[in-house]
Amino acid sequence: MTVKERDIALDFKTILKHYTILVPNNIAERGWPDRLIQLPKSVVIPCELKRVFVNKSGYYVLSDLRQEQCAWLAKWQYNGGKCFVFVGLIRDGEFLGYHCITVNEWRDWLYVSKEKRYAVYIKTSMAVLEWFEDYCRA
Repeated sequence: MTVKERDIALDFKTILKHYTILVPNNIAERGWPDRLIQLPKSVVIPCELKRVFVNKSGYYVLSDLRQEQCAWLAKWQYNGGKCFVFVGLIRDGEFLGYHCITVNEWRDWLYVSKEKRYAVYIKTSMAVLEWFEDYCRA
């Protein structure tokens, strides 16, 4: 069975089922994230969803994360917002788990799509939920 990006989107929705998940449909401006997670007090955390293939050397590159998406995330973080990329990891046709990618400095988003990332510290669904709740509190 081939894991598609829509499968990753369904997993995301299931993992964060206790949160309001919004799906923006903005054709006027490119780069909008795939999902917006609404928290109490109208706080919103944007999230880009990606499916990646881990190579034989054990790493992947977020090459499908377009520059306009990186720029959108950078602008959001520059203005004080939190955001992340939710990544479903696939190797040899098998689903491995997830990574949740954030950056410390807003300008680092501009390079995220070119960096090698190793498929270590892979998160389960429960670990993603715990990570997200900690990330919201930080």
